[in-house]
Amino acid sequence: MTKTALALVLACGLAGCGNESPPVLGAGPGSDAGSDSDADSDSDTDSDSDSDSNSDSDSDSDADCIDTQQIPIDWSEATIVDPMHVEESTQIENMFYILTWEAYAGSAVATFEVPCHDTWYVWGAGFVMANEMAAPNDFTVRVDGGDELTWLLTGENEWLWNLFSPEGDESPFEFEMASGPGHTFTVYGGDSTTMGPNLIAPALGDVVLVNDPEWTPSLFGGK
Repeated sequence: MTKTALALVLACGLAGCGNESPPVLGAGPGSDAGSDSDADSDSDTDSDSDSDSNSDSDSDSDADCIDTQQIPIDWSEATIVDPMHVEESTQIENMFYILTWEAYAGSAVATFEVPCHDTWYVWGAGFVMANEMAAPNDFTVRVDGGDELTWLLTGENEWLWNLFSPEGDESPFEFEMASGPGHTFTVYGGDSTTMGPNLIAPALGDVVLVNDPEWTPSLFGGK
């Protein structure tokens, strides 16, 4: 897939399963202590909530997605470890972004819930502060307990949507995730430098996980 980037130019820089029934206390020798009608002391009742007579659960707790789903990452609710820092954008309404005050240090961890089982792709709004030097543009990303992957952002002095892909590869990273809460999206601090009194560091704004490889964000926030 060709990387797609939609630009918004900025005028300034960054701102129990069922258990056996317990014994009935006081039951005399030879009496049936269970709740069923036979002569043993067990419980023959169906312990699940479905309509059949077995004790398994017929509900599908990890159903596949049947339509396009989007999962927004909100950095304002993430766990931030210094010197990673979170700021609210003064140019993009309702957008928070992260950047590090020190090269390759700090982290941001966002926890999210996946609505259904599928393969997921990642889009992120990136801002790279261009200058006469090589502009730092990388973060390290981990989804759940997976590998640490480098994300090289584009967007020189402007916010651009970036599809999370390996360097020099048009095919995006893919993440298969089961439905349920407790998933994590972790970003570790990337490169940064200084020019005089100014910090030169990349920033990562809105991030959206989506299960459709053809989906592209149309607006910042793309939620």
